[in-house]
Amino acid sequence: MLPNFICIGAPKSGTTTFYEIVKQHPDIAVSSFKEPGFFDNDANWEKGIEWYDKTYFATVKKEKMVGEFTPSYLGSDIAPSRIFNSLGSNVKLVLLLRNPVERAYSHYLHSKRDLYENLEFEEALFSEKKRLLEFPELTSRFSYIRSGMYHQQIKNYLKFFDKNQMHVILFDDFLSKKDEVVNELFRFLNLELAT
Repeated sequence: MLPNFICIGAPKSGTTTFYEIVKQHPDIAVSSFKEPGFFDNDANWEKGIEWYDKTYFATVKKEKMVGEFTPSYLGSDIAPSRIFNSLGSNVKLVLLLRNPVERAYSHYLHSKRDLYENLEFEEALFSEKKRLLEFPELTSRFSYIRSGMYHQQIKNYLKFFDKNQMHVILFDDFLSKKDEVVNELFRFLNLELAT
Protein backbone atom coordinates (compact mmCIF):
# COMPACT_ATOMS: atom_id res chain seq x y z
CA MET A 1 0.00 0.00 0.00
CA LEU A 2 1.44 3.37 -1.00
CA PRO A 3 1.89 6.18 1.53
CA ASN A 4 -0.93 8.55 2.39
CA PHE A 5 1.42 10.77 4.40
CA ILE A 6 5.06 11.79 3.94
CA CYS A 7 7.39 13.65 6.24
CA ILE A 8 9.24 15.75 3.65
CA GLY A 9 11.82 17.40 5.92
CA ALA A 10 13.73 19.37 6.83
CA PRO A 11 17.08 17.62 7.30
CA LYS A 12 18.57 17.80 10.81
CA SER A 13 15.24 18.84 12.31
CA GLY A 14 14.34 15.77 14.36
CA THR A 15 12.87 13.57 11.65
CA THR A 16 14.64 10.42 12.86
CA THR A 17 13.33 10.78 16.40
CA PHE A 18 9.87 11.59 15.08
CA TYR A 19 9.97 8.53 12.81
CA GLU A 20 10.79 6.31 15.81
CA ILE A 21 7.89 7.77 17.83
CA VAL A 22 5.28 7.78 15.07
CA LYS A 23 5.89 4.20 13.95
CA GLN A 24 4.79 2.98 17.39
CA HIS A 25 1.17 4.05 16.77
CA PRO A 26 -0.93 0.94 16.05
CA ASP A 27 -2.71 2.59 13.11
CA ILE A 28 0.48 3.75 11.38
CA ALA A 29 2.77 1.76 9.12
CA VAL A 30 6.01 3.33 7.93
CA SER A 31 8.46 2.38 5.22
CA SER A 32 10.85 -0.41 6.12
CA PHE A 33 13.72 2.03 5.72
CA LYS A 34 13.51 5.58 7.08
CA GLU A 35 14.64 7.47 4.00
CA PRO A 36 13.65 5.68 0.79
CA GLY A 37 14.55 8.71 -1.29
CA PHE A 38 12.26 7.55 -4.06
CA PHE A 39 10.79 10.86 -5.21
CA ASP A 40 14.05 12.84 -5.35
CA ASN A 41 16.48 10.18 -6.56
CA ASP A 42 16.38 9.56 -10.32
CA ALA A 43 17.88 6.07 -10.04
CA ASN A 44 15.16 5.00 -7.60
CA TRP A 45 12.42 6.86 -9.48
CA GLU A 46 13.24 5.04 -12.72
CA LYS A 47 12.54 1.70 -11.01
CA GLY A 48 8.88 2.69 -10.82
CA ILE A 49 6.13 3.09 -8.26
CA GLU A 50 5.51 -0.68 -8.04
CA TRP A 51 9.16 -1.22 -7.06
CA TYR A 52 8.80 1.52 -4.42
CA ASP A 53 5.67 -0.13 -3.02
CA LYS A 54 7.11 -3.66 -2.95
CA THR A 55 10.51 -2.57 -1.63
CA TYR A 56 9.42 -0.32 1.21
CA PHE A 57 5.81 -1.17 2.07
CA ALA A 58 5.57 -4.95 1.71
CA THR A 59 4.82 -5.42 5.43
CA VAL A 60 1.88 -3.00 5.54
CA LYS A 61 -1.23 -4.76 6.76
CA LYS A 62 -4.40 -2.76 7.31
CA GLU A 63 -3.03 0.30 9.07
CA LYS A 64 -5.06 3.45 8.49
CA MET A 65 -2.05 5.63 7.74
CA VAL A 66 1.04 4.64 5.76
CA GLY A 67 4.00 6.98 5.71
CA GLU A 68 7.59 7.58 4.90
CA PHE A 69 10.20 10.07 6.13
CA THR A 70 12.68 11.48 3.62
CA PRO A 71 13.90 14.91 4.78
CA SER A 72 15.60 15.73 1.47
CA TYR A 73 12.21 15.91 -0.27
CA LEU A 74 11.61 19.41 1.10
CA GLY A 75 14.57 20.90 -0.79
CA SER A 76 14.01 18.90 -3.96
CA ASP A 77 12.75 20.68 -7.06
CA ILE A 78 11.38 17.49 -8.61
CA ALA A 79 9.84 15.72 -5.56
CA PRO A 80 6.67 17.84 -5.26
CA SER A 81 5.41 17.02 -8.77
CA ARG A 82 6.43 13.37 -8.48
CA ILE A 83 4.63 12.97 -5.15
CA PHE A 84 1.55 14.70 -6.55
CA ASN A 85 1.49 12.64 -9.75
CA SER A 86 2.11 9.33 -7.93
CA LEU A 87 0.12 9.71 -4.72
CA GLY A 88 -2.45 12.39 -5.58
CA SER A 89 -3.44 15.67 -4.01
CA ASN A 90 -4.82 14.10 -0.82
CA VAL A 91 -1.49 12.85 0.51
CA LYS A 92 -0.68 14.58 3.79
CA LEU A 93 2.68 16.30 4.13
CA VAL A 94 4.49 16.72 7.43
CA LEU A 95 7.25 19.31 7.81
CA LEU A 96 9.64 19.50 10.75
CA LEU A 97 11.40 22.86 10.66
CA ARG A 98 14.33 24.03 12.75
CA ASN A 99 15.96 27.41 13.21
CA PRO A 100 17.91 27.66 9.91
CA VAL A 101 21.18 28.66 11.57
CA GLU A 102 21.06 25.81 14.09
CA ARG A 103 19.96 23.45 11.34
CA ALA A 104 22.88 24.50 9.11
CA TYR A 105 25.44 23.97 11.86
CA SER A 106 24.00 20.57 12.78
CA HIS A 107 24.08 19.63 9.08
CA TYR A 108 27.71 20.76 8.87
CA LEU A 109 28.69 18.68 11.91
CA HIS A 110 26.94 15.64 10.40
CA SER A 111 28.87 16.02 7.13
CA LYS A 112 32.11 16.53 9.04
CA ARG A 113 31.46 13.44 11.17
CA ASP A 114 30.84 11.36 8.03
CA LEU A 115 34.13 12.66 6.56
CA TYR A 116 32.51 14.54 3.66
CA GLU A 117 33.47 17.94 5.04
CA ASN A 118 37.02 19.21 5.47
CA LEU A 119 36.38 22.97 5.56
CA GLU A 120 35.72 25.15 8.58
CA PHE A 121 32.04 26.10 9.00
CA GLU A 122 32.33 29.68 7.73
CA GLU A 123 34.39 28.60 4.73
CA ALA A 124 31.89 25.85 3.96
CA LEU A 125 29.05 28.40 3.96
CA PHE A 126 30.91 30.72 1.59
CA SER A 127 31.78 27.77 -0.67
CA GLU A 128 28.31 26.26 -0.80
CA LYS A 129 27.09 27.62 -4.15
CA LYS A 130 30.29 26.69 -5.94
CA ARG A 131 30.39 23.22 -4.40
CA LEU A 132 26.78 22.48 -5.28
CA LEU A 133 27.53 23.35 -8.90
CA GLU A 134 30.72 21.27 -8.95
CA PHE A 135 29.35 18.30 -7.01
CA PRO A 136 25.56 18.10 -7.56
CA GLU A 137 25.59 14.48 -6.35
CA LEU A 138 26.62 15.81 -2.91
CA THR A 139 23.81 18.35 -2.61
CA SER A 140 22.48 16.62 0.49
CA ARG A 141 25.92 16.92 2.11
CA PHE A 142 26.80 20.53 1.30
CA SER A 143 23.46 22.38 1.21
CA TYR A 144 23.81 24.03 4.61
CA ILE A 145 22.18 27.32 3.64
CA ARG A 146 19.95 26.04 0.85
CA SER A 147 18.29 23.43 3.07
CA GLY A 148 17.11 26.19 5.40
CA MET A 149 15.38 28.26 2.70
CA TYR A 150 11.97 27.05 3.83
CA HIS A 151 9.88 29.75 2.16
CA GLN A 152 10.89 28.83 -1.38
CA GLN A 153 10.78 25.10 -0.64
CA ILE A 154 7.24 25.28 0.75
CA LYS A 155 6.16 27.45 -2.21
CA ASN A 156 7.25 24.61 -4.49
CA TYR A 157 4.86 22.26 -2.67
CA LEU A 158 2.01 24.78 -2.66
CA LYS A 159 2.02 24.63 -6.47
CA PHE A 160 0.63 21.11 -6.10
CA PHE A 161 -0.87 20.77 -2.61
CA ASP A 162 -3.34 22.78 -0.59
CA LYS A 163 -1.90 24.21 2.61
CA ASN A 164 -4.50 22.18 4.54
CA GLN A 165 -2.61 19.07 3.41
CA MET A 166 0.49 20.30 5.27
CA HIS A 167 1.27 20.08 8.97
CA VAL A 168 4.23 22.08 10.25
CA ILE A 169 6.09 21.10 13.42
CA LEU A 170 8.73 23.38 14.88
CA PHE A 171 11.80 21.62 16.26
CA ASP A 172 11.82 23.75 19.44
CA ASP A 173 8.15 22.90 20.11
CA PHE A 174 8.93 19.23 19.65
CA LEU A 175 11.72 19.49 22.23
CA SER A 176 9.69 21.43 24.78
CA LYS A 177 6.26 19.76 24.49
CA LYS A 178 6.80 16.46 22.73
CA ASP A 179 3.54 14.75 23.74
CA GLU A 180 1.41 17.70 22.66
CA VAL A 181 3.20 17.97 19.32
CA VAL A 182 2.84 14.24 18.65
CA ASN A 183 -0.87 14.37 19.44
CA GLU A 184 -1.30 17.35 17.11
CA LEU A 185 0.17 15.22 14.35
CA PHE A 186 -2.18 12.35 15.18
CA ARG A 187 -5.13 14.78 14.97
CA PHE A 188 -3.89 15.93 11.57
CA LEU A 189 -3.75 12.27 10.48
CA ASN A 190 -7.23 11.62 11.97
CA LEU A 191 -5.90 9.03 14.40
CA GLU A 192 -6.49 8.30 18.07
CA LEU A 193 -4.29 10.33 20.33
CA ALA A 194 -1.39 8.87 22.28
CA THR A 195 -2.05 8.30 25.95
